Amino acid sequence: MELRGHHLICLNFLTEAFGPEFTELLMDVRERALAGEEIKIIEGPDELCRACPLFKAGRCEYEEDVAEMDEDALEMLGLKVGDVVRMEQVRAVLRQRAEELREFCEGCEFLEACRPQIDAFLAASEA
Repeated sequence: MELRGHHLICLNFLTEAFGPEFTELLMDVRERALAGEEIKIIEGPDELCRACPLFKAGRCEYEEDVAEMDEDALEMLGLKVGDVVRMEQVRAVLRQRAEELREFCEGCEFLEACRPQIDAFLAASEA
């Protein structure tokens, strides 16, 4: 599968968004990623973007902000566009960078939906 930078992080914690159709795709992609499917990091829209209601006429309404989130995510993870990873590698880095993860998520419109999963993930990492 191919994912943009910030989706490598969000896919671990977001369990619903934008209604049932998008949520179904989100959970399918999440399940495949967590099962170990290889992920190629791409620049620009991925399959999740193309199903998003904010993606119109081949472009995200917030592309500039989203591209910046991608850059920040890849920097935190020590990855770059073109790399091929598995989600467990991403999760291992996130476990080591709890504070950076929390900072990355601050201000996100989905934070309240993700917070229980983030807290559980980080608590399990500390145990």
